[in-house]
Amino acid sequence: QAWEWQKAKCIPANRKPQLYLPLFKTFWRDIVKAGIIGLMESGVRIGSAVFTGLLTTYFDEDTDTTMAQ
Repeated sequence: QAWEWQKAKCIPANRKPQLYLPLFKTFWRDIVKAGIIGLMESGVRIGSAVFTGLLTTYFDEDTDTTMAQ
């Protein structure tokens, strides 16, 4: 009886990774991709905001003249 129970316990444990691993891998890959894309986008936004902020603070006259033109 103990052997039968052990065998029954082992079967789902062996089957589960085969079912869930590919799904899990794709899930994590999507999360990582989304995270990288999000980081890049936010980084670009922050970078452009900082860049424009620096431009406006240091080259105020230049930006005003270019905007006027």
